[in-house]
Amino acid sequence: MNTLQNIESFTDLTKQVINDFKLVSLKVTSGNSSTNRGSYRFTLMDQPDNCFVDIIEKRPEDRGTLAKTFNNKARIVKSSNVTIYSFYIVFNYTLTANDRQYYESKIKSRGNCKFYIWDKSTILKMAKDKGFIEKSTSERISEMNTAMSKQYKNEKSGIVEGKIFISHSEKDELLAKELIQLFTSVSNLGPEDFICSSVEGSKIEPASDWVSFIEEGIDNAPLIIFLLTSSFMESKASYWEFGLTMGKKRNYFILMDNELAYDSIGFLSKYQVEILNENGALDRLKDEVEECKNLKKIKTDAWNDRKKDFLNKLKK
Repeated sequence: MNTLQNIESFTDLTKQVINDFKLVSLKVTSGNSSTNRGSYRFTLMDQPDNCFVDIIEKRPEDRGTLAKTFNNKARIVKSSNVTIYSFYIVFNYTLTANDRQYYESKIKSRGNCKFYIWDKSTILKMAKDKGFIEKSTSERISEMNTAMSKQYKNEKSGIVEGKIFISHSEKDELLAKELIQLFTSVSNLGPEDFICSSVEGSKIEPASDWVSFIEEGIDNAPLIIFLLTSSFMESKASYWEFGLTMGKKRNYFILMDNELAYDSIGFLSKYQVEILNENGALDRLKDEVEECKNLKKIKTDAWNDRKKDFLNKLKK
């Protein structure tokens, strides 16, 4: 099977994968050997979006300089008249968990500038999923075993299919992460039972059509949890997800930061809102999660201990 070790074939495969991501017409516009980067310009088929790809061929000596370069690009684009600007940062090697966490925390989407951070393993997985290159027998068997194991687990436990959708601002990554950990630590739920852009195992797949993925996620979610904070109030994406949920009349739960005042949330105040630190709010959320996923009742002592830890972590 072709593993695409050289940069030319990796570049070709990257082009093929991103073309399938609804992009066409790739041409090289510049390269910079001093930073081990090559820049490629893309043109969208059906809308005037500007899309660029930077292929990082070797590990940079200074991660901070690389992150700063892309953030500077985002600041410039944010003030431009471009409707959407997508920037694909593709590493021609497999990122360590530490590197991936670093880049995802340091390189932030801003306004009309959206970043995608992919590495070699991401490109190879996407290519295999699309049939551009062949999967090994062991990979196919592993996927089949994983699917069968999950099906068996759900049938045995009676867990309802469908992922709980957590709508939040990217600035509230800690809150979203700790909330998922709260539930996974006391139940049979895992990160894969949630859709949350900030948590590993619950994130949107890199190859997904982001808009369609969100719409389908909300359509199929047994519960949508909104983490209402000051950052949420400033997020257009969060308002869009809220509008979709209300328009589709989906089951929802609004958990509001206790530092946020009712008179500051505008029209959202007409909906039922639970204040995070208020007595019983998290207990009511637990009841909603148990019901919507058909979970066995979570043991009270374990829940109270983890709930206390959760609230303490948020205070730090």
